[in-house]
Amino acid sequence: SVFEILEGTEHYADIGELPRVDHSRAVKKYARSAAASEAARPEQIRPPKILLSTMQYLIQNIVDTPSATAPFIDVHNFLRDRTRS
Repeated sequence: SVFEILEGTEHYADIGELPRVDHSRAVKKYARSAAASEAARPEQIRPPKILLSTMQYLIQNIVDTPSATAPFIDVHNFLRDRTRS
């Protein structure tokens, strides 16, 4: 996602490479569990303290992104996906 790309690498696609991920800004993407397996509860994946800090990060750093930097639909889609995970 554009919100997780390491600054300065966003134009790597122009030279045939993929942009690099900034791991300090990356948030786990939603993945549906297999039909036969039991879905994990959120508290098993991220402790409540981490869930809170993740939500604070998303609100402070993604929701408050100027619309000139990222279109609203991109912000919406990113937040919807990351809050589902």
